[in-house]
Amino acid sequence: MSSRPIGKSNNSFKCLFENLNKLQFVLIEFAFCFSFAFHSTEVCNEQNF
Repeated sequence: MSSRPIGKSNNSFKCLFENLNKLQFVLIEFAFCFSFAFHSTEVCNEQNF
């Protein structure tokens, strides 16, 4: 009886870990794109002046 909740919590933890892994990858990609866009707009502003 006590082994079933442990298996369920372990499975949900694995699912949560996989979701966090995907979320982390998306956040890194978003941060990279955001920093690249910010840098490109900064360069455009320097060219305007």
